[in-house]
Amino acid sequence: MQTQKFIKKEAIKFGWVTTKANFWVLSGIVLLTTIVPAIPQVFSDLLQKDYLIWSFVLYLAYLILYIIARVGLIKIMLGFASGEKSGLSNLFSNFKTYLKYLGGSILYGIIVAGIPMLFLVLGTIFEKDIFIAVAIISAIPCVVWAIKFQFFSYLIIDKGMGIMASLKKSAEMTKDLKWDLFLFSLLLIVINLAGVLCLILGLFATIPVTLIATAFVYKKLLAQTKDTPVAIEAI
Repeated sequence: MQTQKFIKKEAIKFGWVTTKANFWVLSGIVLLTTIVPAIPQVFSDLLQKDYLIWSFVLYLAYLILYIIARVGLIKIMLGFASGEKSGLSNLFSNFKTYLKYLGGSILYGIIVAGIPMLFLVLGTIFEKDIFIAVAIISAIPCVVWAIKFQFFSYLIIDKGMGIMASLKKSAEMTKDLKWDLFLFSLLLIVINLAGVLCLILGLFATIPVTLIATAFVYKKLLAQTKDTPVAIEAI
């Protein structure tokens, strides 16, 4: 099988061109998917500690809204990455997608952070530096796994794949590309940091740029694992 590849500059340029052409729609979507899930959390913080039941209910509401917002956001960005006009009508998905996204996120979190967190907890309990050292060392392969399986959520939302199938497919898509994808992730972080430095308001531009660029790379790599390439054009 031919090695998959992508061009970082091409992905960022596509994200910028698409964001510039649809700035108000995208900035509104980012604002909505950020504020709405945070509302229950704000009320939870205002409650006194005596209201544990209400705090739990509000946290559960936050989790549900977060999943809906996150799945919808990825779905919208995939639409833009495919050269389609995408808006709030694409924000909602079917119930099965939410459950698979939640299950996949939990498994992904265990794969990526489970071992370091375990040794950090042991280091805290037993006050042994050796556990802390092991946690730091074990974080290195965890970064590799994070890159390897990073497209699992896109595959669940875009293709309706199961949890294990999406992890396996993501591993196939990212094969021999982990270093390039790591550098790409660092580039996206730098872009969003620039948005923070622009009085936070710059994030309304940089977040859509980086999300669309990521969806673009996903589409690019997915097309290279199929017989028929997927054409992608900026809106």
